[in-house]
Amino acid sequence: MRDVLSMEHYSKEEECDICGVIFPDSRRLYRHLFNDHGLSKEKIEEVKQARRFKQVAKKIHTSGRNRPVFECEVCQRPYLSKLGLRNHKEKEHNEIRIVVGSPDNVVCPVQSCKIRLPTYFDLATHADEFHRNLVNEMEAFRIHRVFFNTFSEFKLWKELKEESTVTRFYTRSTETKIRYAKKVWLMKCVHTHRKKNLFTSDHCPAFIRVCERYNGSIEAVACFGHLGHAHITGTDSDSSLNSRKIDYGLMTNHFVDESSTLGSRNTDDYGVLEDISVI
Repeated sequence: MRDVLSMEHYSKEEECDICGVIFPDSRRLYRHLFNDHGLSKEKIEEVKQARRFKQVAKKIHTSGRNRPVFECEVCQRPYLSKLGLRNHKEKEHNEIRIVVGSPDNVVCPVQSCKIRLPTYFDLATHADEFHRNLVNEMEAFRIHRVFFNTFSEFKLWKELKEESTVTRFYTRSTETKIRYAKKVWLMKCVHTHRKKNLFTSDHCPAFIRVCERYNGSIEAVACFGHLGHAHITGTDSDSSLNSRKIDYGLMTNHFVDESSTLGSRNTDDYGVLEDISVI
């Protein structure tokens, strides 16, 4: 019953179309329709919908402009702007806004390739499939999906992975206007291009996509493989990566790591990468 009576509030008086009784607000009107006239939840929703259309039409008439009306495909609720409709669908229908990156956002750094890709995740996938011969580690472009209880755990894991893979990251972009999490941010290899700095590669497959949930937990999706700049995993470089690694096995056992080679990964595991475009 509470769901049936969860309704909008209006400052003006509302009249029952059945018996003509006046109510101070729409909430009491809808309760009256439910209790006194026995209208079902579906019927009350129809009444609410009709009144919304009427209110939108009145707003358009008052403004004196021929404004378009945007209707929700799920519940047919009308809105005067695309932003209002989008916010409604995210809140009421749990629709996740998918922002698709421009096809030329990310470019493969291999000079003979230069294929354009939408995200760094796609670049890592591409590198694993077509450029594995350019590195001396078969699993250099492995995708890691790891869960942490706190940000401190994530920070420690990141520092250990940076040390063991001879990688350094910087925060490239942050997104906070999302429904499913408090914040999502992208970290890129420091050898990628940045303004006022002379780095050697526009794009590198090494990245970390971090999602901070509202309960404080952290989900990280990452790749630690490098292309487009000098690195010890490159086939033309000193292949001494193993001598520079540290023993962090006991520490990483504390975390839930769902690493997978790209060739056999379950794409459902990486949905977080599809929610926000890579800038």
